[in-house]
Amino acid sequence: MVTVRELTTQDVSRVARMFGKATRATQEQIAKEAANLSAMTLLLSLLEVEDDMQAWAADLIGVTVEEFKAMPASTILDIIDQLSAQDSARDFFARASRMAKAAWSKLSMQFSIATAGQTTKSADSVSAASGASAAS
Repeated sequence: MVTVRELTTQDVSRVARMFGKATRATQEQIAKEAANLSAMTLLLSLLEVEDDMQAWAADLIGVTVEEFKAMPASTILDIIDQLSAQDSARDFFARASRMAKAAWSKLSMQFSIATAGQTTKSADSVSAASGASAAS
């Protein structure tokens, strides 16, 4: 079993950068699940930014990325267990989830306001327009 150090402000920056690199779908999924955000949810959601994730996990346990990659698969579960057990990490994830939920609500509302009254072309109007140009 490995030992996970306490989270620091540098970890917050790293996670934010990983979140920024994640696909829009992953970002939306994390934001929608903000009420249940935990170390496990976050870590598993960010697996798509594998290199960054491995570097952060290695740093959390004080090994190189190469050493981390050679460790048993259960190492990531040990990291999640230990982060979940840390009072400071639980507090961080709880507060971050409330902030993410509030930010997601605000963004959703702004998007709704920005797109209100806008219409999109229906498939029929697009087909009719392309048929009219083909006939010309």
